[in-house]
Amino acid sequence: MKDRYLSALLLILIGLLGVVGYRIDPPPFSDPLGPRFLPLLVITILLPLTLWESIKVKKPKPVESVHVLRLLSICFLYLLTWPVLGYLAATTLSLYLAARQFHCSWMQALMVALIVSVLSYGIFHFLLDISLPLGNIYLFAGG
Repeated sequence: MKDRYLSALLLILIGLLGVVGYRIDPPPFSDPLGPRFLPLLVITILLPLTLWESIKVKKPKPVESVHVLRLLSICFLYLLTWPVLGYLAATTLSLYLAARQFHCSWMQALMVALIVSVLSYGIFHFLLDISLPLGNIYLFAGG
């Protein structure tokens, strides 16, 4: 039953994202896809998945609240460390801690965290031409 409540909440959030995303006006002489593309792409991916999750019937698995609280605290830590450490270090640290929560060895968690953060940085920086912050900690080192 909790899955259906979560699916209803997600459907409301998807609807709000659709309204906000559709109202984005593209600037003149911009990319042909425009800034609307990303929110509408997210909607087209999330909407069928959310509808499928709300329709399918499954046995509920007990989820320990300790794991949920730990993952939420990792997300909160990520928000706090993002401006200070920058994208690469904060993402690597958060993914490492999250992977350790799923009982990965320290080497597996470190490799997954490094590979995912470097690949995602490369996608954002080189392919999408979106600059991600390096962090305030590097200001002291480089002057």
